[in-house]
Amino acid sequence: MSARGPSHWRDLGGRFGDFVAAIHRADEGSFAYRYPIDKKGAGAKRAPFIDLEALERYAEDFESGIDGYMTVVYEEREIEAELQREFEAEMDWDDGSDY
Repeated sequence: MSARGPSHWRDLGGRFGDFVAAIHRADEGSFAYRYPIDKKGAGAKRAPFIDLEALERYAEDFESGIDGYMTVVYEEREIEAELQREFEAEMDWDDGSDY
């Protein structure tokens, strides 16, 4: 099973989909919590209350999950590269015989 396959993305979506959706609803353009006003000069639309401790817990879990996913992807790519190098080395091997 490949970490780059659709099942792993579905697993991440199932595990973190609600968190991502909540963040998106709270700040669709990733703008409201970085700037006090929008591009037209109007006050940024922000939720009146955010439980920062809860946000931190969910964000840390999200970060950990994505980090784990990326580690698996990196390791798979390393294995694929090593197999490719071994294959190329075998193809270049010359035993000196004249078939």
